[in-house]
Amino acid sequence: MTKIAALGLFIGLFLVSKTASAQNETAEFIKSGITNAELLAKAYSLPLSKAFGAAINTGWITTGQVFQPGRFEIRVFANAAFVPQKDQTFDVSSIGLNSNVRLAPGSSKLAPTVFGADAPGPLLNVYATRPDTKQEEQVTSFNTPAGIGIALAPTPMAQLTVGLVKETELMVRFIPKSKVGDFNVDLWGIGLKHSIRQWIPDIADSPFDITAAVAYSSFRSRYGLQVNPQSGVANPNPADYTNQKINFDTKAFTGQLVASKTISVITGYAGFSYSSAAATTGMLGNYPVTVLREQPPHTRQVQNITDPVSFITDYNQLGITGGFRLKLAAFTLNAEGTWAKYPTVSAGIGLGYH
Repeated sequence: MTKIAALGLFIGLFLVSKTASAQNETAEFIKSGITNAELLAKAYSLPLSKAFGAAINTGWITTGQVFQPGRFEIRVFANAAFVPQKDQTFDVSSIGLNSNVRLAPGSSKLAPTVFGADAPGPLLNVYATRPDTKQEEQVTSFNTPAGIGIALAPTPMAQLTVGLVKETELMVRFIPKSKVGDFNVDLWGIGLKHSIRQWIPDIADSPFDITAAVAYSSFRSRYGLQVNPQSGVANPNPADYTNQKINFDTKAFTGQLVASKTISVITGYAGFSYSSAAATTGMLGNYPVTVLREQPPHTRQVQNITDPVSFITDYNQLGITGGFRLKLAAFTLNAEGTWAKYPTVSAGIGLGYH
Protein backbone atom coordinates (compact mmCIF):
# COMPACT_ATOMS: atom_id res chain seq x y z
CA MET A 1 0.00 0.00 0.00
CA THR A 2 2.85 2.41 0.90
CA LYS A 3 4.71 1.64 -2.33
CA ILE A 4 1.59 2.21 -4.41
CA ALA A 5 0.96 5.53 -2.67
CA ALA A 6 4.57 6.63 -3.19
CA LEU A 7 4.52 5.66 -6.88
CA GLY A 8 1.23 7.47 -7.49
CA LEU A 9 2.49 10.58 -5.71
CA PHE A 10 5.75 10.59 -7.68
CA ILE A 11 4.08 10.19 -11.09
CA GLY A 12 1.40 12.76 -10.31
CA LEU A 13 3.80 15.32 -8.90
CA PHE A 14 6.13 14.84 -11.85
CA LEU A 15 3.34 15.84 -14.25
CA VAL A 16 2.16 18.66 -11.98
CA SER A 17 5.78 19.85 -11.71
CA LYS A 18 6.02 19.84 -15.50
CA THR A 19 2.98 22.11 -15.56
CA ALA A 20 4.63 24.46 -13.07
CA SER A 21 7.87 24.37 -15.04
CA ALA A 22 6.00 25.55 -18.12
CA GLN A 23 4.65 28.43 -16.05
CA ASN A 24 8.24 29.44 -15.37
CA GLU A 25 8.42 30.62 -18.97
CA THR A 26 5.51 33.00 -18.34
CA ALA A 27 8.08 35.25 -16.72
CA GLU A 28 8.97 36.27 -20.28
CA PHE A 29 5.63 38.11 -20.33
CA ILE A 30 7.16 40.72 -18.02
CA LYS A 31 9.11 42.07 -21.00
CA SER A 32 5.83 43.43 -22.39
CA GLY A 33 5.06 45.55 -19.31
CA ILE A 34 2.73 45.01 -16.35
CA THR A 35 -0.63 45.40 -18.11
CA ASN A 36 0.29 43.21 -21.06
CA ALA A 37 2.02 40.66 -18.84
CA GLU A 38 -1.15 40.15 -16.82
CA LEU A 39 -3.28 39.74 -19.95
CA LEU A 40 -0.85 37.20 -21.42
CA ALA A 41 -0.39 35.30 -18.17
CA LYS A 42 -4.14 35.04 -17.63
CA ALA A 43 -4.81 33.77 -21.16
CA TYR A 44 -1.93 31.28 -20.91
CA SER A 45 -2.89 29.85 -17.50
CA LEU A 46 -6.71 30.08 -17.62
CA PRO A 47 -7.17 26.32 -18.28
CA LEU A 48 -5.04 25.60 -15.22
CA SER A 49 -7.68 26.82 -12.77
CA LYS A 50 -10.40 24.91 -14.58
CA ALA A 51 -8.44 21.67 -14.88
CA PHE A 52 -7.08 21.54 -11.34
CA GLY A 53 -10.39 22.70 -9.94
CA ALA A 54 -12.16 19.84 -11.72
CA ALA A 55 -9.48 17.33 -10.71
CA ILE A 56 -9.47 18.09 -6.98
CA ASN A 57 -13.28 18.00 -6.90
CA THR A 58 -13.28 14.41 -8.19
CA GLY A 59 -13.31 11.03 -6.43
CA TRP A 60 -14.86 11.96 -3.10
CA ILE A 61 -17.30 9.05 -2.92
CA THR A 62 -17.22 5.56 -4.41
CA THR A 63 -20.56 4.15 -3.21
CA GLY A 64 -23.98 5.23 -2.03
CA GLN A 65 -23.51 3.11 1.08
CA VAL A 66 -22.48 4.81 4.31
CA PHE A 67 -20.09 3.44 6.95
CA GLN A 68 -21.46 2.58 10.36
CA PRO A 69 -20.10 4.66 13.28
CA GLY A 70 -16.44 3.92 13.88
CA ARG A 71 -15.86 2.13 10.56
CA PHE A 72 -13.21 3.71 8.36
CA GLU A 73 -11.15 3.51 5.17
CA ILE A 74 -7.90 5.07 4.03
CA ARG A 75 -7.66 5.37 0.26
CA VAL A 76 -4.85 6.47 -2.07
CA PHE A 77 -5.86 7.45 -5.58
CA ALA A 78 -5.20 9.69 -8.53
CA ASN A 79 -7.60 12.05 -10.26
CA ALA A 80 -7.09 13.65 -13.65
CA ALA A 81 -8.96 16.28 -15.66
CA PHE A 82 -8.81 16.42 -19.46
CA VAL A 83 -8.44 19.82 -21.15
CA PRO A 84 -10.65 20.31 -24.24
CA GLN A 85 -9.03 21.21 -27.56
CA LYS A 86 -10.41 24.75 -27.57
CA ASP A 87 -8.58 25.56 -24.32
CA GLN A 88 -5.18 24.37 -25.53
CA THR A 89 -4.53 27.61 -27.47
CA PHE A 90 -5.44 31.29 -27.24
CA ASP A 91 -5.56 34.11 -29.77
CA VAL A 92 -2.87 36.69 -28.94
CA SER A 93 -4.59 39.32 -31.08
CA SER A 94 -7.88 39.13 -29.17
CA ILE A 95 -6.86 39.58 -25.51
CA GLY A 96 -6.48 43.37 -25.52
CA LEU A 97 -2.71 43.88 -25.65
CA ASN A 98 -1.44 47.45 -25.89
CA SER A 99 -0.33 48.65 -29.31
CA ASN A 100 3.32 48.64 -28.23
CA VAL A 101 3.27 44.81 -28.23
CA ARG A 102 2.81 43.30 -31.69
CA LEU A 103 3.10 40.00 -33.45
CA ALA A 104 6.33 39.72 -35.41
CA PRO A 105 5.82 39.43 -39.18
CA GLY A 106 5.06 35.85 -40.13
CA SER A 107 4.11 34.73 -36.60
CA SER A 108 0.85 32.91 -35.98
CA LYS A 109 -1.65 34.63 -33.73
CA LEU A 110 -2.47 31.33 -31.94
CA ALA A 111 -0.33 30.64 -28.87
CA PRO A 112 -0.32 27.50 -26.71
CA THR A 113 -1.83 27.64 -23.25
CA VAL A 114 -0.11 25.81 -20.41
CA PHE A 115 -1.73 22.57 -21.66
CA GLY A 116 -0.93 23.26 -25.31
CA ALA A 117 1.81 22.01 -27.61
CA ASP A 118 5.35 21.71 -26.26
CA ALA A 119 6.72 24.28 -28.71
CA PRO A 120 7.39 28.04 -28.39
CA GLY A 121 4.48 30.30 -29.22
CA PRO A 122 4.46 33.28 -31.59
CA LEU A 123 7.17 35.93 -31.46
CA LEU A 124 6.07 39.26 -29.97
CA ASN A 125 7.99 42.50 -30.49
CA VAL A 126 7.90 45.21 -27.83
CA TYR A 127 8.23 48.85 -28.89
CA ALA A 128 8.70 52.18 -27.12
CA THR A 129 8.57 55.77 -28.40
CA ARG A 130 11.74 57.88 -28.10
CA PRO A 131 10.95 61.13 -26.21
CA ASP A 132 13.27 63.19 -28.47
CA THR A 133 12.32 62.02 -31.98
CA LYS A 134 8.85 60.65 -31.21
CA GLN A 135 9.88 57.63 -33.28
CA GLU A 136 9.16 54.06 -32.26
CA GLU A 137 12.05 51.79 -31.37
CA GLN A 138 11.99 48.06 -30.74
CA VAL A 139 13.34 47.49 -27.24
CA THR A 140 12.97 43.71 -26.91
CA SER A 141 11.12 40.65 -28.17
CA PHE A 142 10.05 37.28 -26.81
CA ASN A 143 8.16 34.14 -27.69
CA THR A 144 5.08 33.22 -25.72
CA PRO A 145 5.89 30.10 -23.69
CA ALA A 146 5.40 26.53 -24.80
CA GLY A 147 2.78 24.31 -23.22
CA ILE A 148 3.54 21.03 -21.48
CA GLY A 149 2.37 18.97 -24.46
CA ILE A 150 -0.10 17.01 -22.32
CA ALA A 151 -3.78 18.03 -22.08
CA LEU A 152 -4.10 16.47 -18.65
CA ALA A 153 -4.07 17.76 -15.05
CA PRO A 154 -3.28 14.97 -12.54
CA THR A 155 -3.68 15.14 -8.75
CA PRO A 156 -2.58 12.19 -6.61
CA MET A 157 -3.83 12.23 -3.02
CA ALA A 158 -4.97 10.23 0.00
CA GLN A 159 -8.35 10.29 1.76
CA LEU A 160 -9.56 9.13 5.15
CA THR A 161 -13.28 8.35 5.50
CA VAL A 162 -14.86 7.69 8.92
CA GLY A 163 -18.43 6.69 9.76
CA LEU A 164 -20.30 8.97 12.15
CA VAL A 165 -23.85 8.87 13.53
CA LYS A 166 -27.11 9.16 11.55
CA GLU A 167 -25.67 7.47 8.45
CA THR A 168 -23.12 10.21 7.95
CA GLU A 169 -19.43 10.06 6.97
CA LEU A 170 -16.62 12.53 7.49
CA MET A 171 -14.10 12.66 4.65
CA VAL A 172 -10.64 14.25 4.85
CA ARG A 173 -8.21 14.25 1.93
CA PHE A 174 -4.69 15.55 1.59
CA ILE A 175 -1.42 15.76 -0.30
CA PRO A 176 1.40 16.16 2.23
CA LYS A 177 3.70 19.12 1.64
CA SER A 178 5.91 17.92 -1.19
CA LYS A 179 8.77 19.35 -3.21
CA VAL A 180 9.99 18.46 -6.70
CA GLY A 181 12.91 20.69 -7.66
CA ASP A 182 11.77 24.30 -7.19
CA PHE A 183 8.13 23.24 -7.09
CA ASN A 184 6.26 23.02 -3.77
CA VAL A 185 2.69 21.75 -3.38
CA ASP A 186 0.18 20.75 -0.74
CA LEU A 187 -3.55 20.04 -0.65
CA TRP A 188 -6.22 19.46 1.97
CA GLY A 189 -9.95 18.96 1.78
CA ILE A 190 -12.90 18.12 3.98
CA GLY A 191 -16.35 16.77 3.17
CA LEU A 192 -19.52 15.22 4.54
CA LYS A 193 -21.54 12.38 3.05
CA HIS A 194 -25.06 11.56 4.23
CA SER A 195 -27.64 8.92 3.31
CA ILE A 196 -30.84 10.60 2.15
CA ARG A 197 -32.80 7.41 1.50
CA GLN A 198 -33.67 7.21 5.22
CA TRP A 199 -35.55 10.54 5.06
CA ILE A 200 -37.76 9.81 2.05
CA PRO A 201 -40.50 7.26 2.84
CA ASP A 202 -41.19 6.46 -0.81
CA ILE A 203 -37.62 5.25 -1.38
CA ALA A 204 -36.74 4.00 2.12
CA ASP A 205 -37.12 0.39 0.96
CA SER A 206 -35.47 0.95 -2.41
CA PRO A 207 -32.79 -1.60 -3.39
CA PHE A 208 -30.52 1.35 -4.21
CA ASP A 209 -28.39 3.28 -1.74
CA ILE A 210 -28.81 7.01 -2.27
CA THR A 211 -26.46 9.55 -0.75
CA ALA A 212 -25.52 13.22 -0.99
CA ALA A 213 -22.12 14.78 -0.34
CA VAL A 214 -20.56 18.23 -0.15
CA ALA A 215 -16.83 18.94 0.02
CA TYR A 216 -14.30 21.77 0.01
CA SER A 217 -10.64 21.59 -1.08
CA SER A 218 -7.64 23.90 -1.01
CA PHE A 219 -4.68 23.37 -3.38
CA ARG A 220 -1.52 25.48 -3.05
CA SER A 221 1.62 25.51 -5.16
CA ARG A 222 4.78 27.60 -5.32
CA TYR A 223 7.34 27.67 -8.10
CA GLY A 224 10.61 29.61 -8.21
CA LEU A 225 11.40 31.77 -11.26
CA GLN A 226 14.60 33.18 -12.71
CA VAL A 227 14.33 36.29 -14.89
CA ASN A 228 17.61 38.18 -15.27
CA PRO A 229 18.25 41.62 -16.77
CA GLN A 230 18.67 41.75 -20.54
CA SER A 231 22.30 41.28 -21.52
CA GLY A 232 24.12 44.44 -22.56
CA VAL A 233 21.47 46.81 -21.13
CA ALA A 234 22.38 49.29 -18.38
CA ASN A 235 20.94 48.51 -14.94
CA PRO A 236 21.28 51.65 -12.78
CA ASN A 237 19.34 50.20 -9.84
CA PRO A 238 20.13 46.48 -9.48
CA ALA A 239 17.66 44.58 -7.32
CA ASP A 240 17.44 41.17 -5.69
CA TYR A 241 16.07 38.91 -8.43
CA THR A 242 16.29 35.70 -6.38
CA ASN A 243 12.87 36.27 -4.77
CA GLN A 244 10.88 35.61 -7.96
CA LYS A 245 8.14 32.98 -7.80
CA ILE A 246 4.68 32.02 -9.02
CA ASN A 247 1.95 31.31 -6.48
CA PHE A 248 -1.03 29.29 -7.67
CA ASP A 249 -3.80 28.71 -5.11
CA THR A 250 -7.12 27.01 -5.87
CA LYS A 251 -10.20 26.83 -3.64
CA ALA A 252 -12.78 24.29 -4.84
CA PHE A 253 -16.28 23.17 -3.86
CA THR A 254 -18.39 20.25 -5.02
CA GLY A 255 -21.83 18.83 -4.32
CA GLN A 256 -22.85 15.33 -5.42
CA LEU A 257 -25.93 13.11 -5.50
CA VAL A 258 -25.17 9.40 -6.03
CA ALA A 259 -27.17 6.18 -6.21
CA SER A 260 -25.51 2.77 -6.02
CA LYS A 261 -26.34 -0.92 -6.14
CA THR A 262 -24.21 -3.70 -4.65
CA ILE A 263 -24.16 -7.22 -6.06
CA SER A 264 -21.83 -9.53 -4.15
CA VAL A 265 -18.44 -7.75 -3.98
CA ILE A 266 -19.10 -5.23 -6.76
CA THR A 267 -20.85 -1.90 -6.32
CA GLY A 268 -21.88 0.17 -9.31
CA TYR A 269 -22.79 3.81 -8.82
CA ALA A 270 -23.91 6.82 -10.85
CA GLY A 271 -24.99 10.35 -10.10
CA PHE A 272 -24.79 14.07 -10.72
CA SER A 273 -22.29 16.65 -9.51
CA TYR A 274 -21.81 20.40 -9.34
CA SER A 275 -18.23 21.63 -9.25
CA SER A 276 -16.76 25.12 -8.84
CA ALA A 277 -13.31 26.55 -8.21
CA ALA A 278 -11.52 29.90 -7.93
CA ALA A 279 -7.78 30.21 -8.50
CA THR A 280 -5.47 33.06 -7.55
CA THR A 281 -2.30 33.38 -9.61
CA GLY A 282 0.48 35.78 -8.68
CA MET A 283 3.98 36.55 -9.94
CA LEU A 284 5.83 37.81 -6.89
CA GLY A 285 9.26 39.34 -6.43
CA ASN A 286 11.46 41.77 -8.37
CA TYR A 287 11.62 41.65 -12.18
CA PRO A 288 13.83 43.58 -14.65
CA VAL A 289 12.07 45.19 -17.63
CA THR A 290 13.90 46.89 -20.52
CA VAL A 291 12.66 50.43 -21.24
CA LEU A 292 13.91 53.62 -22.92
CA ARG A 293 15.37 56.34 -20.69
CA GLU A 294 13.10 59.37 -20.42
CA GLN A 295 16.15 61.66 -20.20
CA PRO A 296 18.80 62.04 -22.90
CA PRO A 297 20.44 60.07 -24.41
CA HIS A 298 17.26 57.91 -24.37
CA THR A 299 19.15 54.64 -24.45
CA ARG A 300 17.75 51.35 -23.21
CA GLN A 301 17.97 50.59 -19.51
CA VAL A 302 16.53 48.18 -16.93
CA GLN A 303 13.57 49.22 -14.81
CA ASN A 304 12.64 47.04 -11.84
CA ILE A 305 9.02 46.16 -11.04
CA THR A 306 7.77 44.31 -7.96
CA ASP A 307 4.88 41.79 -7.67
CA PRO A 308 3.71 42.66 -11.20
CA VAL A 309 0.93 40.13 -11.80
CA SER A 310 -2.02 38.99 -9.72
CA PHE A 311 -5.40 37.80 -10.96
CA ILE A 312 -8.27 35.49 -10.06
CA THR A 313 -9.98 33.03 -12.42
CA ASP A 314 -12.99 30.89 -11.65
CA TYR A 315 -15.17 28.24 -13.24
CA ASN A 316 -18.13 25.96 -12.53
CA GLN A 317 -19.59 22.94 -14.26
CA LEU A 318 -22.22 20.23 -13.97
CA GLY A 319 -21.26 16.61 -14.48
CA ILE A 320 -22.62 13.08 -14.77
CA THR A 321 -20.58 10.50 -12.88
CA GLY A 322 -20.43 6.72 -13.14
CA GLY A 323 -18.11 4.15 -11.61
CA PHE A 324 -17.61 0.92 -9.72
CA ARG A 325 -16.08 -0.33 -6.47
CA LEU A 326 -14.67 -3.83 -5.89
CA LYS A 327 -14.41 -5.00 -2.27
CA LEU A 328 -11.99 -7.81 -1.42
CA ALA A 329 -11.92 -8.40 2.35
CA ALA A 330 -10.32 -5.27 3.83
CA PHE A 331 -9.25 -3.94 0.43
CA THR A 332 -11.22 -1.97 -2.15
CA LEU A 333 -10.49 -0.97 -5.72
CA ASN A 334 -12.42 1.79 -7.47
CA ALA A 335 -12.58 3.64 -10.77
CA GLU A 336 -14.90 6.33 -12.08
CA GLY A 337 -15.38 8.86 -14.83
CA THR A 338 -17.27 12.14 -15.05
CA TRP A 339 -18.64 13.64 -18.23
CA ALA A 340 -18.46 17.45 -18.10
CA LYS A 341 -16.87 20.44 -19.84
CA TYR A 342 -13.62 19.29 -18.26
CA PRO A 343 -14.06 15.49 -18.08
CA THR A 344 -12.36 13.70 -15.18
CA VAL A 345 -11.31 10.18 -14.22
CA SER A 346 -10.34 8.74 -10.84
CA ALA A 347 -8.91 5.39 -9.71
CA GLY A 348 -7.53 4.15 -6.40
CA ILE A 349 -7.07 1.48 -3.78
CA GLY A 350 -8.36 1.50 -0.21
CA LEU A 351 -7.76 -0.35 3.04
CA GLY A 352 -10.08 -0.22 6.02
CA TYR A 353 -12.48 -1.65 8.56
CA HIS A 354 -15.77 -1.59 6.66
